[in-house]
Amino acid sequence: MGIGTSVNRVKAFEWYEKAAFGGSVAAQCNCGNCLLEGRGVKENVRNAYIWYRKAAKSRYHKAQHMLGYCHEYGVGTLLDIHQAIIWDRRALKNGNVEAKTSLDHIFTFSAFVEF
Repeated sequence: MGIGTSVNRVKAFEWYEKAAFGGSVAAQCNCGNCLLEGRGVKENVRNAYIWYRKAAKSRYHKAQHMLGYCHEYGVGTLLDIHQAIIWDRRALKNGNVEAKTSLDHIFTFSAFVEF
């Protein structure tokens, strides 16, 4: 349920998008989330990746972590474990604790990482 109103995911995406184009890195990341999951907008993983990248370049740790996720699993971009590590390390450095779990997973289970 929305705060003071009913949930309207389409309208929510429209507002996120307006704020994202206005430069809000949190809104850029939220646009990525909506596009990744098809919430209020048709699913489009390539555009989700683009929004995450835009916010990640502005050092927004949540977007940096999501960019790491995209590279780790090839979502909206080519699978690239080394880029996943780079972005998750940046996210961790900027305070994203979920990035630590992702890095642990990569280093434990990935056959692509050279030690």
